[in-house]
Amino acid sequence: MVKKGDKKKNRKSGLVREEPETPLEWDPSETEIVEPAPVCEPDVEECIQPETSPYEGQAVTVLIGAGEKAYTISRSLVDQVPTLQPLIQDLSCQLNPDEWGGVCNNKSSILRLADVDEKVAHTLLHYLYTGQFEILQQVLPVWTSKRAAEYTRCVLAYRAAVTYKLGGLEEHAKRYIETFDEHTSIFEVIPLAREIFPHISEHSWFSRYLSLKIMNSFLVDEGIFTNEAYLSDFGKNSEFDRFLFKTMQEAYEMKVARLQRQLAERNPPINSTDGVVESPRCEEPIPEPTEQGKEEQVEHPLSARMRNAMAWRGRRSRIPDPEFERGFEEYTGPVDIDY
Repeated sequence: MVKKGDKKKNRKSGLVREEPETPLEWDPSETEIVEPAPVCEPDVEECIQPETSPYEGQAVTVLIGAGEKAYTISRSLVDQVPTLQPLIQDLSCQLNPDEWGGVCNNKSSILRLADVDEKVAHTLLHYLYTGQFEILQQVLPVWTSKRAAEYTRCVLAYRAAVTYKLGGLEEHAKRYIETFDEHTSIFEVIPLAREIFPHISEHSWFSRYLSLKIMNSFLVDEGIFTNEAYLSDFGKNSEFDRFLFKTMQEAYEMKVARLQRQLAERNPPINSTDGVVESPRCEEPIPEPTEQGKEEQVEHPLSARMRNAMAWRGRRSRIPDPEFERGFEEYTGPVDIDY
């Protein structure tokens, strides 16, 4: 007699059948994997897609100029500039350690750039964010030239770029300095350069640029070196004074060289062989004068031309010269010579 429990076991075992393993007809490792075809995208102007966001991470307070005007920038941007990153000062937590479970949530960092002029603070930070050059609008007095003011800020931006080795900002500033150059007088540039670049010999590009501007101004007006605006600040900075004196010397040397070149073009050198008429050759020797002829010879105080002509007198061939003939006849008479 079969028990009920055994029937259930037999029923369950009948549901699970063990099938024998049959070998696969193909090897999966030998199957070629077909890559999906790339999606055809239309040619459109894509959005700018930077790899990282400059707006994430801890903020840094940047204090610009002597007045320490405050700006804010992402720490990630400052860390990308090797000359700025070491200047960051991390402030200690100002909270009571017992608050917020001893966790400081207001830790901040400060970056002081006292040698950057406040006029170009926005220019510097905008470049760090975007890599572009931009200056803020400013309200100017009615007697101030807008182009001259823009030129000044470009020079200030150039100095900041050179100081902190920001190559891209330096190139932007150079381009705009040259753009506004023609709108700025040399008497506006020299005081600005004296103030911003007291050690101008350390700034090769700007020193060459200023030398060329001074010499070009000298070509237009040679009296600039005696102008009071040019001489007013001499004695305040010996290094800058030497630079100006050297530029003055080069300007005058350039003028002398130009005058010499113009003189040479107007009066070209004459070849010594040009225009020379060879004297006719005498096939027969000149007969020696007789003793009687020697006594009659009297040296006349004539010009060299007349004496040479007289020496040729009696030769078979000579150059006819009517003027000579007339001059010779004037001296055919006796001449009294006082020895």
